[in-house]
Amino acid sequence: MRRFLILTAVFFSLAGIAFAILPLGTIGLIPVILGLIFAVLTYFKSTPGRKKILPKILIGLTLLLSVVIIGKETLIEDTVAVDETFKEKIEESNQENIEELENELEELDLEEFNTEDLNFEEDPGLIEELDSLQQ
Repeated sequence: MRRFLILTAVFFSLAGIAFAILPLGTIGLIPVILGLIFAVLTYFKSTPGRKKILPKILIGLTLLLSVVIIGKETLIEDTVAVDETFKEKIEESNQENIEELENELEELDLEEFNTEDLNFEEDPGLIEELDSLQQ
């Protein structure tokens, strides 16, 4: 029973170290608290004649991890930096797109298109075709 408790306490302590390093916030406290519970159970399940060094080390490690996770969450502020160069690139790209569209419109020369020559009464499909050209 003691070996099982030690193994689970070590497993959750290692998972707590991984969660403390990763930016997961206070979720890292879950394996740390479980590791602390199993370490305390190991300490109390140990017979009086056996050394209780490993459970004490595990308890200390889990307490240290909990302090690190809480300190990291409260003292380090996560901020998102605004990327000004990205906004400038988007604005330049938009300007280039507008210029390209203006150039294409000039090439089409819709002003020279004479609608007076068309007889809409004879061919009703001309209205739809004209609408599609104007869009």
